Amino acid sequence: MNTSSGQKVHLTPTSVSIMAAALNQDVFSQILCYIYETKTLYTIIRSIPLSHPFFGVTLRRLCQLPMPFSCDGSSEDMDQVFELLISSSKPFSVADAIRHLVVETGTFPENTDAVAVRQRLTDLFQKTKNLQVLDWCGEFGPSTKDLGVLQGLQDLKTLRVDCNGPVGRTYWLEHSWEIDEFTSTLGPNLTHLELRMVNLKMYKSLLAHKSSFASYHSLEHLALDLTQGVWDWDGSGSPQAGATWIFVFSNLGFPAVKELELQVADLTIAAARVGPMALINWELLETLRIFVNPCLSQTCVYNIRLFMTLPPDKFSSLTTLEIRDKIRNNFPWRWPDEEAEPDSSSDSWEDSSRTYWGLVPRFLSSVRSGSLPNLVNLWVNENALSMPKDAPQEGIFSEGAEFYSVDELWAVEDGDEEENARKAEWISILRAVFVRLESLRVGFGPLSAREIERILECCSPDKLTQFGFQYNWQLTERDSTISPALLEQLTRFPKLISVHLLQPRPRTQDVYRLPTRTVNGRTLDDISAIFKSNPNICHVGVGQNAVWERRCFPPAAQQYADLDPGDITLAQDAFLDIRIRKNEEVPRFFDIGELDECGECEYEPRQDLAADIRELRNVLGRILPTSS
Repeated sequence: MNTSSGQKVHLTPTSVSIMAAALNQDVFSQILCYIYETKTLYTIIRSIPLSHPFFGVTLRRLCQLPMPFSCDGSSEDMDQVFELLISSSKPFSVADAIRHLVVETGTFPENTDAVAVRQRLTDLFQKTKNLQVLDWCGEFGPSTKDLGVLQGLQDLKTLRVDCNGPVGRTYWLEHSWEIDEFTSTLGPNLTHLELRMVNLKMYKSLLAHKSSFASYHSLEHLALDLTQGVWDWDGSGSPQAGATWIFVFSNLGFPAVKELELQVADLTIAAARVGPMALINWELLETLRIFVNPCLSQTCVYNIRLFMTLPPDKFSSLTTLEIRDKIRNNFPWRWPDEEAEPDSSSDSWEDSSRTYWGLVPRFLSSVRSGSLPNLVNLWVNENALSMPKDAPQEGIFSEGAEFYSVDELWAVEDGDEEENARKAEWISILRAVFVRLESLRVGFGPLSAREIERILECCSPDKLTQFGFQYNWQLTERDSTISPALLEQLTRFPKLISVHLLQPRPRTQDVYRLPTRTVNGRTLDDISAIFKSNPNICHVGVGQNAVWERRCFPPAAQQYADLDPGDITLAQDAFLDIRIRKNEEVPRFFDIGELDECGECEYEPRQDLAADIRELRNVLGRILPTSS
C-alpha cells in the first residue's frame, strides 16, 4: 500500500495478526492525531462504512485540520465531506469539530448555481459553532449575510482575507472588500487579523474606519500585505507592485497591536523613512516581521534604508525581529560544475542580496546602550547581517553592495587599520546581540563549517535553543554527508532543540521533502547526522517547512546514544497548497527557506487510490470492532 507521501508499505499477515485485537474509539482517535495529511484521512474515510462509529472519529480528526471549502466544486472528496457536515442533525454534530475553515471563492463554473453554493456556505457557518480561524481566499471577503452569522461564533478570533480580486485584474480597475459591515460586526471580536492583497483603494477604506479601529482592544496580531495594485505609480514604464518610497502612510488607529507582519515591496522601504511602519504604534510591539518582495518582475531594489531611521528606543517591548528577504537566485540549486539550463530562464536567475543599511550599525547596535532590552529572537536570511565593503550609495536604484564573507570579516588586513577597526566594530555588535539570543536565524549568505563556528562562538550555550543558517553545499562533495566540523559545533549547545538548513542540497528541489531514501538519501543522511550529533535536538528543518521530528523522549539515559537516528525521525511534510496556509503543526521558526518556485508544480499527481482503499479496507476489517 502507498502512503500519501509515496512510500510503499507492505502489510504482511504477521503484522496484521499483531494488530488483531479490537481497537476502541479513544485509541483509534489517538492514532489519527499523528496523521497530518488530509489525503491519508480521505483514504481512511473511504475505507470505513458510513454507519461504523470509527467513520465519525476519522471525520472529526479531518475537521481538526484546515478544511478547504471550494465554491467551484474542484474537490469531490471535500464536497462529499461537507455534504455530511451540513446535513448532520445530531445535537453535537461533527461540524462542531471544525476549527480552521478555508473558503476558496472565485469564478463559478458553468451550470453552477452560485446562489445555492453561497447558501451552502452560510449553512456551514451556522454548523461550525467552534470555528476559531477563517481563511477567506478569493473575491472580496465575507458578505454582509455571512458576517451576520460569523458574528455569533464566539470562538472565531482569527480572520485572514483577500481584500482584492484574483491576480490578473487590470491594474487601473482596482476593487476591494467593502468593510463597512465588518468593522461593526466581526471585527471587534478578533485577536488576529490578516489582510492580504491590500491595494490603494483598500488602504483608503481602512484609513476611513480609523475611529472604529480605535476600539479594537482585543486585536493584538495584525498582518498586512501591501504589495497589491499600483498605489502611487507615476504612469511611466511598467507599474510597480505596491507603493513607492514617496508614499506617506498614516496610523490606522489599532491601539493594542503586539505583533505586526508586513508584506512590502522593496521600493516601499528603500528610503530612510519609516514608511509603512507608521501604520501602528511601536511601544507595545513584541514581534515585527518584514517580508520584502521585488517591486518589479525583472528588477530588484538592492538598498533598503528603513532601519536608518527607525528609533530603537521606541521598541522596548520587541522580543522577535524577523526579516525575510526574497530574491531570485537559482545558483544554490546547482553544483559548481553545472551551468544553468539553456532552455530555462528561471534557472539563470542570480540576483544579489539586498543591503539593509542601518540594521546592524544603528538599530541592533543599540543593545549596547540599553535599547531593545527584550530582543531574544532574531530571524533574518540572505545577507541581512553581512557587512558591506563600501559606504552607502546615493540613489534609490543604485547597485547593490558587495559583502564581506564571515571569514573575510574576521580576517585582519595588513596595513588597513581603519578597515580593521570597522570590522572589529561590526563583530562587536554581533557578539553583543547574539550572546543574548534564544533563537537565531542568520543572514550571512551561504556559510562554510568554519564560518558557522565563528557565528556560534558569539552565542551562549546556556541560551540558544534554535539555530538556522544557509549551508554552502558548493564547498562539499556531492556524495558526502554534512561537515563533521559543523556537527561538532552543535554538540556545544545543550539547550539546542531545533536546527534549520535553509538551503537544501543542489538538485533536490523536487525530492528534499520526501522521506524516501531511494530518491532523497543524502538529505536523510544529513538529518540523521544532525540528530546523532546532539541528543537534545528534537527538530531538523530543510528548506521551507519540511521538518523532521525526533520520535523518542528526550534522552535521559545513555541507551539512546546507540539508536540509529534514521529509525527515530518522522517526516512532517508541510508542502500544502499556498491557499490553505502553512501546516500549523510545523513551528513558525521553520516557515522560511528556499523553495524552488519552478519545481513546486512538478510533483507527480497522486495515483488512483482504488487499490490502496481495497487493501486498507481489508486490513481495517480485521482490527476494527464490528458495528452493532
